[in-house]
Amino acid sequence: MILDEKSDEKSDEVSITHGIIKQLDADTINKIAAGEVIERPASVIKELIENSLDAGADDISIKIRNGGRDYIQVADNGTGMSKEDLKLSVLRHATSKIRSHEDLFGITTLGFRGEAMSSIAAVSELTIRSMQGEQTGYNFDVSSGKIEAASGNKGTIITVDRLFDNVPARKKFLGTKAYEQKLVIGVVQKYALIHPEISIKLVNEDGVLVQKPKTASIIDNIGYIYGQDVAKEGIVLESDKEQDAVSVDGAIVKPTINRHSKDYIAVYINKRHIKSKIVEDSIMDALKTLVFRDRYPIVVINLDIDPSRIDVNVHPSKKIVKFDRNDEIYAAVYDSISYTVKKHLFGSASSEGVETKQMSFRDGEISIEKPKETNHKYEKPDYFSRASMQTTISNDSSSGQMHKDQTSYGLTSTNTKSESDDTRPLRRILGAIHKTYIIIEDKGGLMIVDQHAADERIRYEKLMLDMVSKKIALQNLLNPISIEFNSSEYAEVSENLQKLTDLGFEIEEFGELTLQIRSIPRAIDVIDLKTTLLEVASRLKVKDEEALIYLACRKAIKAGDELSPVQMKDLIDRLNECEKPMTCPHGRPTTIKLSINELEKDFKRIG
Repeated sequence: MILDEKSDEKSDEVSITHGIIKQLDADTINKIAAGEVIERPASVIKELIENSLDAGADDISIKIRNGGRDYIQVADNGTGMSKEDLKLSVLRHATSKIRSHEDLFGITTLGFRGEAMSSIAAVSELTIRSMQGEQTGYNFDVSSGKIEAASGNKGTIITVDRLFDNVPARKKFLGTKAYEQKLVIGVVQKYALIHPEISIKLVNEDGVLVQKPKTASIIDNIGYIYGQDVAKEGIVLESDKEQDAVSVDGAIVKPTINRHSKDYIAVYINKRHIKSKIVEDSIMDALKTLVFRDRYPIVVINLDIDPSRIDVNVHPSKKIVKFDRNDEIYAAVYDSISYTVKKHLFGSASSEGVETKQMSFRDGEISIEKPKETNHKYEKPDYFSRASMQTTISNDSSSGQMHKDQTSYGLTSTNTKSESDDTRPLRRILGAIHKTYIIIEDKGGLMIVDQHAADERIRYEKLMLDMVSKKIALQNLLNPISIEFNSSEYAEVSENLQKLTDLGFEIEEFGELTLQIRSIPRAIDVIDLKTTLLEVASRLKVKDEEALIYLACRKAIKAGDELSPVQMKDLIDRLNECEKPMTCPHGRPTTIKLSINELEKDFKRIG
């Protein structure tokens, strides 16, 4: 309303002119509400799949045409609906899931708002056919309001035609058929991954897009969704701790198999698919240095938690939930991922013997956080056993060549054992190719070690240990070096002076826009010190650990550096002492294994 004060000084009365606020009609209200819940075809299919699961269905079939823009049909074998329930199902805030506001704080179903069906009906031509057991089924044409008796199987079939035809402004913002279809596939895959107990199928006008039968496990599901080559590298998530508040289950694929997108991190709360930065961050932190930069693991993770401890009523499409204790969620996920990976990739997991350390910068100082204690013993696997590296090094080994009487490094000419003799050395270094890759034979086949990646891993973990003990190896410069910066460079370095000091730089202000360097970490060279300082400072701004990774890389053995047999053995020995020897700090593999079985298959010796 507009309040218009009269100009008459003798009167304080206020006159009310004709109001401009209007109450919207029901059709407009429904279309606005639909816009919050139904954004595109994938939104429709998500809501309908959740309804099917809430109805107890274990067989769901989905059909789409034109990426779901023209036609969507979802059929299930759930409990079905009566004639009366059919009528109520398309009314706003009509639901079978809750009865009062108290129920909002203990939701155990995927749906509960009572908005999905009414929202779909507001922006499409909707038909529902449903049947309960042996009872008569009904077909409900929502547009006309007509309900007729119909035959069929137990369950519900929902057909959505001409989505957004009555809301052209919304329809023009839909993507191409390929784009919308990709989003639909993503939704179906997410629910297929977490439910071994259901079969689910998605088809379009050209054929089958997703098909997953009932399975025995989530890893089996991964096989149907991402392929058997991926599934065979899957590991069931475990934990070494009893979690009172949160129980974690699911599966992770070995980090060496990774993807360019976070879409392969599937997160669920009580089997509800959600987006959670807390969970994603915890996963990535647990896999730090095991996954290459800008790459992401393949993870299916479900958090089973008391419904009263989460709020799922914070987003219209229920994509986001709130936790009452973010720290507990983070810790439960971190512990499960790190324990599982350490146990299955590096031997029996434990916080004893080899400690996983998390580095963080707080209040300008670097701190190293030790993980919580566990009761498990960490038995470090012997990837490159010193004892098994049977080493016979001739006097001219420093030249990098093998003794002329040796057929390979570690095997003297007097060793005449056959290849099948189990008494031969467990492992032996055969040499290096292209001055980059160290070749090792063992009973199982071949191991190929990238000498640069291996040295990076060794140096990175050494730096981490030095940080813990505050014994960063320094080089005191005989003559301090003065470096002049421009204003932005000076600001970037100055902002990180304390952190740089903790990393081993001794830096003092030395006039306007000039800094004097008195000592540097031994891990770097004096050459081009200005560039090094700027690189380290910029990495500290982005991510703390990036600075240590950069320092580790600076002096690491490079591809093309020729190593003697002694140097190769020393490198392998030191790599075996690392906590995570199989990847460099960037997440690239240090070692590739080729089994005898794989070699025989490649050479067609076996089928």
